[in-house]
Amino acid sequence: MNQNEAKQSEVQHIDVELLGHQGVIEDIFARAADGLWRKEDELHVWIRFDEAVESTLSFAVDLPLKPYDRDELLQLVKSEGEKQLKAIIEKDRKQRTERKAEELRKNYVDSVADQVKKSLGIK
Repeated sequence: MNQNEAKQSEVQHIDVELLGHQGVIEDIFARAADGLWRKEDELHVWIRFDEAVESTLSFAVDLPLKPYDRDELLQLVKSEGEKQLKAIIEKDRKQRTERKAEELRKNYVDSVADQVKKSLGIK
């Protein structure tokens, strides 16, 4: 193993902070355009948090495929990651609110059915 390979094997994860939450860049790999899901080649950067952010433990940021230096990559991951994390948090909050409303509606519907049954003497 040469010196460069040894240095690369020492770096397992790169710390990143998004919206005040500590995480790591866990993996980076290329994804080729397939004409269906991906129109262009991209760099897929996987981020994992030390603790769940709302209900999110990890997610990926897709960047244009090109060579990046460390600072440029970290800056892009931070800006795109924060944008995506905000969207994920908002989507999760909306879904929780909708589930709560559905649960309240179900409880109301069940209570009406229980009242009807009770008025008819059905147990």
